[in-house]
Amino acid sequence: MSMVETDIDAVLPRLAAAVNQRIGFRPADVMGKIASSLAGLAMPDRYAYTQRLAISPPGDLAWSRLVEAMLVHETYFFRHPAQIELLCDQVLPELDARRRQAGRAMLSAWTAGCSTGEETWTMALVAAGARVGSAPLPMSILGTDISETVLAKARTGAYPRLHALDSFRAIPAWAAPHFTGLSEGRTWTVPAELRHAVSFVAHNLLDPPPVTGADLVLCRNTLIYFDEAAKRRAQGHLAAALRPGGVLVLGAADTLDDPQAFEPIEAPAATVYRKLA
Repeated sequence: MSMVETDIDAVLPRLAAAVNQRIGFRPADVMGKIASSLAGLAMPDRYAYTQRLAISPPGDLAWSRLVEAMLVHETYFFRHPAQIELLCDQVLPELDARRRQAGRAMLSAWTAGCSTGEETWTMALVAAGARVGSAPLPMSILGTDISETVLAKARTGAYPRLHALDSFRAIPAWAAPHFTGLSEGRTWTVPAELRHAVSFVAHNLLDPPPVTGADLVLCRNTLIYFDEAAKRRAQGHLAAALRPGGVLVLGAADTLDDPQAFEPIEAPAATVYRKLA
């Protein structure tokens, strides 16, 4: 084994540690992806490139490309329908009653780790279907992700109908009218009336939250990639974004790190968490 190869074997764990420190992913899970990202470079170039990435600032283009290679962008509309039903049937009516009692104009929701935006637009569709009298439920929705690439797609709100496992695999019957006429090969575009209260910004879950006083925070199928320390830090930021009485929605595989700060709201196949005062 050459000295250069030995040095690379030493530097790859350092780069995995940098990924863990900056975006929370477990080092053992990203080593293979890092190696694949470097595979196209000659050995001396790999070493120099790896050294550069390990000390680069978060906004560095090469660093952003590496982070993009680490990410999993699997998502679709109305994912985990039991949670969506719990939100529609119980959580949102209760949150809206609190909003009206407090005299606030709108509910505030944050979808963290939103990827290409299907979850964020799902919440917009949910708000449109949850009527307050004859009007849609008033709710501003912020979608965030660390990847500018997926946020660009989320902002367009345009989703092609590809096959059975595309973005439209779990549309409930009540939402089907929003997708009328959508067939394979066609593209569904978010209607104009759903766009006015929805926005997307880049955000790292290890950074302080981009909102405060939110009524609803969703972070599903993202923290499963984090190590324990990063998960605790990210959940602390999710909790800090909520107002007392606000509701946190985690993925089915996630565990709540600070259960004393929340009370569960349970349905037969779903649990969400209300923040205590």
